[in-house]
This record gives sequence, structure tokens and C-alpha cells, in this order.
Amino acid sequence: MVMRQILEYYFIQMVGFKSGNLRHELLDVNEKEFVKKLDDGTEDRTDYIAASAMIAMLNVGATGFNDGLYYDSSAVNISDLHSVFERIFKVLHQEQHLKMMIER
Repeated sequence: MVMRQILEYYFIQMVGFKSGNLRHELLDVNEKEFVKKLDDGTEDRTDYIAASAMIAMLNVGATGFNDGLYYDSSAVNISDLHSVFERIFKVLHQEQHLKMMIER
């Protein structure tokens, strides 16, 4: 919930992305940043799915009500989500803002 609020406030309100544009820039243009190639030639899309779910939740849960329709955050490892959250800032060239806010 907190990660969604940060993403929504920063990227939608402050930076000015429209949620569809954010999804395109993050996941279509930079898909390779979230998909791991495995040794056997297959792809691990776990991080891509997590990033996609985080973006899908923007503007959806503005009331603070999350019925699990888009994403059940209890089913994932929090440190994995945090890693994807940080990667979103890095991919969109906003890591300096994240670093500044974390160090407060």
C-alpha cells in the first residue's frame, strides 16, 4: 500500500506521467530490465509481473480500499517487492529522488 502511494504521488502527481504512459515507458520500453534470462533459455518474468501489478494499482486504490482484485501483496516476498520498487525508480532515471528520500 505504501509503495503504491509513493509511486502514485511521485510519478503521477509530481513527475506528471499519465498511468498509461508510465506503464508504456516502464514495461514496454524497458521490459528487459524486469525479465531475467535463465541458463536454460527460458525467462523469469516474476519481477515484470510485480512491476506490472504495482503500476496497475495506481489510481485504483486511491480510497485506501484494496480488495485484492489487482494484486495480493501478501503472496510475495517483501524484499523482492522492494527490489522491484527501487528498480522502477532506476529505470525511469529517478533514483536520485529515491536515494534522497531513503536517506532522510
